[in-house]
Amino acid sequence: MTTNKRVLLTGGSGYLGQFVIDHLTQSNYERVTVTHLSHVSPPQTGVTSIFVDFLSEKDFLQCLEDVQPDVIINTAAISDIRRNENEPDKAAVINVPVVMFQWAQQRIAQGHNVLVVHFSTDQVFDGLSAPYKETDPVSPLHVYGRTKVLSEQRLVELLPANHIIFRPSVIVGPQPRTNN
Repeated sequence: MTTNKRVLLTGGSGYLGQFVIDHLTQSNYERVTVTHLSHVSPPQTGVTSIFVDFLSEKDFLQCLEDVQPDVIINTAAISDIRRNENEPDKAAVINVPVVMFQWAQQRIAQGHNVLVVHFSTDQVFDGLSAPYKETDPVSPLHVYGRTKVLSEQRLVELLPANHIIFRPSVIVGPQPRTNN
C-alpha cells in the first residue's frame, strides 16, 4: 500500500544520504526526491534526483515549491571541520538551512503538515562530559559544531512541533554504491 506522502531528501550524494535513499526506496511513499550537489547517486526506481545549489536561495526555494514535500530529511551538510573553518560563510548557509525551515513553517501556517527530520552532530558538545543527554548544554569547539547548534535552535524556534533532530557521532558502514 502506497502512502501519499512526498519525501525530499537533501544531501543524497553524501555518505548518509545514500543509505537513506536505500531505505526510502523500500518504503511506500508516493514520491521520493533527492537533492545532490557533488554527484548523482546511482539511479533507483521510484527516486527522482535533482541538482540543487543550497547557496542559491532561489534554487532551493524552487526545489521546495516543485516537490511540495510532506517530509524533509535533511542530511546535507559541510561536515569537514577544516572546510568549515576555511569557509564559515558557506558552512553557515548549508549547515543552517533556514530557507528550508521557513518554507516548512509557511506550509504549516497554510494548513499543511510538514515534518523536518534534521541530522545534526554530537559535535555540538565539547567532548569533556560524555556521554551526553539531549538536554545537556551545548558547547561546540569549532565552526561545524556552532553551525549545527544554530540550525537546531532555528529549527526548534520555527517548527516547535514538526521536527526530529538526530545527533549522531561517527557514522560508519559499508562502502556506498557508485555509478561506476
